[in-house]
This record gives sequence, C-alpha cells and structure tokens, in this order.
Amino acid sequence: MKIKLNKPFASNTAVDESDVRRIKKALNRLGYYQPYEKTGITGIPDIAVFTAVKKFQKDQGLHPTGMVKPEDETIKALSDETGNKKTGKYIWRTVGDERVRKTHAALNGTIRDYADSPDPMEEHNCRCWAEPLEKSTKNRNCREEIEAYIEAEKRVEYLSEKINDLLLRLEELRNENNSIVKKAQKNIGSQIVAFILTLPFDRIGVLGELLRKYFGNVISNELLQAADEFMRRLQVVKEKIQYTKDQITMTFALLERSAEELETSKTNLEECKRNENQIK
Repeated sequence: MKIKLNKPFASNTAVDESDVRRIKKALNRLGYYQPYEKTGITGIPDIAVFTAVKKFQKDQGLHPTGMVKPEDETIKALSDETGNKKTGKYIWRTVGDERVRKTHAALNGTIRDYADSPDPMEEHNCRCWAEPLEKSTKNRNCREEIEAYIEAEKRVEYLSEKINDLLLRLEELRNENNSIVKKAQKNIGSQIVAFILTLPFDRIGVLGELLRKYFGNVISNELLQAADEFMRRLQVVKEKIQYTKDQITMTFALLERSAEELETSKTNLEECKRNENQIK
C-alpha cells in the first residue's frame, strides 16, 4: 500500500484532510489508531492520531516526533507495513447512521480476517474502521499513565480551540450571507430576493424562466444577470456554512469522547500513584 502525502503532517501546522484520512486508515489497519465510534475516521487531525504516529515510529526504531513528511522514513515504513499481509481478525465497525453504505452497514459488527476484501475505508468517504478482535491488556506504569494524561489534556485543549475557531468561522460566514442578501435587496429588490430565497439551488438553471413567469416584464436582462450572480454567490456561502456546521458537530463528538478519556486517564493515574505509595 503506497501512501502519499500532499503536505507535511504535524500538530503545529495546517494539514491536508485527505492526508489525515490516509494516515488514520494506515494506522488503524496496523492497530495503532481507533476512531471515536460516533464519527468514525474523519479528516480532523485529533491528538490521538499524532499519539499513534509516535507509537508507530517508536516501534519502528524511528525518532518518535509524531510528525510525518512526504517521502520520509515514517511514510516509507507505513507503506511497507500496510503492504504486508496482516494476519489476525478484526470487527468491522461503522458509525451506524443513515449515510453508511448499505453494503457496509451489513458488515457492521461482523468478524473478518485482515486478508478479506474490501477493507474499511477502502471506498471514498467511507467512515468505517477495523477494531482488533484482541485488544492489548498490557499494564502501564505510572510514567506511561502520566504521558497518557498529558496527551488527553492536550487533546481536549486542541478540540476546544478548534470548536472556538469553527464557531467564529460560522459567524463570519453568516455575516457574509447576510451581506450578500442585503446587497442583492438593494440591487434587485426585496421582493425578488425573497422569491429567490424560497428556491432550491438546483433551480438556478431555470431562474430566468421563473422570474419572468412571476414578475413579468419587470425582469430585464441586466436584472436577470444580477439575480443569477446573487443566487450563485449565495449557494457558495450556504455550502460553506453547512460544511462548517458538519465540522462543528464532528468536533463536538470528538471533544465529548476526549473529555471522557481525560477523566478515565485521571482516575488511572491516581490509582497508579496509590499503588506505588502502597509498595513504598
């Protein structure tokens, strides 16, 4: 499996969403990364994926930076490891919503061999993943629990900041939407704008016909051109608003999971310290 990145992959820089999905899929295939069950594998670069990269690098004898660059040793190792035939079994998992492909929904919860086809995430926009049938039960010492707690704190902080950024972006887009509408009301009239706002965007191809039908000779070619431009600009910003809303929903779900993991990590760390004190 040849893995190619479009940009460097690191926690302190902007990353490419398709790169995030590729790396998550590879790490999931190798048993290093498990997504949140409510979102599946997304293009959001959560802290868990960088932690998984570090663990993979460490196991491969590479410097565990959590950073990956196109064509570097980590990418070569990921490509080699995912290209090897993996033995063992896994459980096919999906997010379980109505957007899951019917063929994938039928596989949800089934036990499969890593040699089987198709793989989770093999098809475009698939949000399925492999859950190893046998999860590691290795006990961790207190130092590892401290590292896990710190990573969980960072993950909650990162996702909280991302939500704030997305909410600000959503507000900007809504203001842009309102600005487009106000400008159109001034240029082509409130009644025409109100009528256009009731139309689905797939009617843009017959906008002129509809306007002339309902507003008659009032609609000049110049006015029609302005109305067409208004509808196209509005469509673009509406799509951006919906995309941002979807990102907010997914990020909130990830934050919910991360907050639970932080609480669990805190409990594990406290228990580990108590056990150490008892030994002393």
